[in-house]
Amino acid sequence: MTDLVLKGGRIIDPASGRDEIADIAFGEGKVTEVGRDLCGANTVDARGLLVVPGLVDLHTHVYWGGTSLGVDAAEVARRRGPRPLSMPAAPAPAISMVFAAM
Repeated sequence: MTDLVLKGGRIIDPASGRDEIADIAFGEGKVTEVGRDLCGANTVDARGLLVVPGLVDLHTHVYWGGTSLGVDAAEVARRRGPRPLSMPAAPAPAISMVFAAM
Protein backbone atom coordinates (compact mmCIF):
# COMPACT_ATOMS: atom_id res chain seq x y z
CA MET A 1 0.00 0.00 0.00
CA THR A 2 1.29 3.45 -0.91
CA ASP A 3 0.95 5.90 1.98
CA LEU A 4 2.70 8.91 0.46
CA VAL A 5 3.84 10.09 -2.97
CA LEU A 6 6.25 12.97 -3.53
CA LYS A 7 5.44 14.29 -7.00
CA GLY A 8 7.93 15.75 -9.46
CA GLY A 9 10.97 16.33 -7.23
CA ARG A 10 14.54 16.03 -8.40
CA ILE A 11 15.69 12.72 -6.93
CA ILE A 12 19.45 12.52 -6.36
CA ASP A 13 20.84 9.21 -5.10
CA PRO A 14 24.53 8.68 -5.90
CA ALA A 15 24.41 5.10 -4.55
CA SER A 16 22.06 4.11 -7.37
CA GLY A 17 23.33 6.61 -9.95
CA ARG A 18 19.96 8.35 -9.96
CA ASP A 19 19.58 12.05 -10.82
CA GLU A 20 16.18 12.66 -12.33
CA ILE A 21 12.84 14.39 -11.99
CA ALA A 22 10.33 11.75 -10.87
CA ASP A 23 7.74 10.74 -8.30
CA ILE A 24 8.69 8.64 -5.30
CA ALA A 25 6.18 6.45 -3.41
CA PHE A 26 6.41 5.31 0.21
CA GLY A 27 4.64 2.51 2.05
CA GLU A 28 5.17 1.45 5.65
CA GLY A 29 8.05 3.91 5.99
CA LYS A 30 10.05 2.67 2.98
CA VAL A 31 10.43 3.64 -0.65
CA THR A 32 8.18 1.35 -2.68
CA GLU A 33 8.47 2.80 -6.18
CA VAL A 34 10.15 5.52 -8.22
CA GLY A 35 8.60 6.59 -11.50
CA ARG A 36 6.16 8.93 -13.16
CA ASP A 37 2.46 9.50 -12.52
CA LEU A 38 2.43 7.54 -9.23
CA CYS A 39 -0.64 7.74 -6.99
CA GLY A 40 -1.04 7.38 -3.23
CA ALA A 41 -3.26 8.15 -0.25
CA ASN A 42 -1.35 11.41 0.35
CA THR A 43 0.44 13.42 -2.31
CA VAL A 44 3.00 16.19 -1.80
CA ASP A 45 4.05 18.50 -4.63
CA ALA A 46 7.86 18.30 -4.63
CA ARG A 47 8.42 20.25 -7.86
CA GLY A 48 11.41 22.54 -7.48
CA LEU A 49 12.70 20.56 -4.49
CA LEU A 50 15.57 18.11 -4.08
CA VAL A 51 14.67 14.65 -2.77
CA VAL A 52 17.88 13.13 -1.44
CA PRO A 53 17.56 9.74 0.29
CA GLY A 54 20.11 9.06 2.98
CA LEU A 55 21.36 12.64 3.25
CA VAL A 56 21.59 13.81 6.83
CA ASP A 57 20.67 17.44 7.46
CA LEU A 58 23.79 18.69 9.22
CA HIS A 59 22.31 22.13 9.88
CA THR A 60 20.57 21.12 13.10
CA HIS A 61 22.63 22.90 15.78
CA VAL A 62 23.24 19.85 17.96
CA TYR A 63 26.56 21.09 19.30
CA TRP A 64 26.84 21.13 23.09
CA GLY A 65 24.90 24.09 24.52
CA GLY A 66 23.51 25.16 21.12
CA THR A 67 19.98 23.91 21.85
CA SER A 68 18.20 21.57 24.22
CA LEU A 69 19.07 18.81 21.72
CA GLY A 70 22.82 19.49 22.00
CA VAL A 71 25.28 16.64 22.42
CA ASP A 72 28.91 16.46 23.45
CA ALA A 73 30.47 15.24 20.20
CA ALA A 74 33.67 14.04 21.87
CA GLU A 75 31.69 11.92 24.35
CA VAL A 76 29.54 10.42 21.59
CA ALA A 77 32.65 9.59 19.56
CA ARG A 78 34.29 7.91 22.58
CA ARG A 79 31.21 5.73 23.19
CA ARG A 80 30.84 4.74 19.54
CA GLY A 81 34.49 3.97 18.88
CA PRO A 82 36.34 4.23 15.58
CA ARG A 83 34.41 3.85 12.33
CA PRO A 84 35.74 2.87 8.91
CA LEU A 85 36.02 5.67 6.38
CA SER A 86 33.65 3.92 3.98
CA MET A 87 30.47 2.24 5.11
CA PRO A 88 28.52 -0.24 2.98
CA ALA A 89 25.51 1.26 1.23
CA ALA A 90 22.15 0.42 2.76
CA PRO A 91 18.61 1.33 1.74
CA ALA A 92 17.72 4.69 3.25
CA PRO A 93 14.60 4.85 5.40
CA ALA A 94 12.02 7.42 4.40
CA ILE A 95 12.62 9.42 7.55
CA SER A 96 16.10 10.39 6.39
CA MET A 97 14.82 12.19 3.30
CA VAL A 98 15.83 15.82 2.96
CA PHE A 99 13.87 18.28 0.89
CA ALA A 100 15.56 21.51 -0.19
CA ALA A 101 14.74 24.28 -2.60
CA MET A 102 16.90 24.14 -5.73
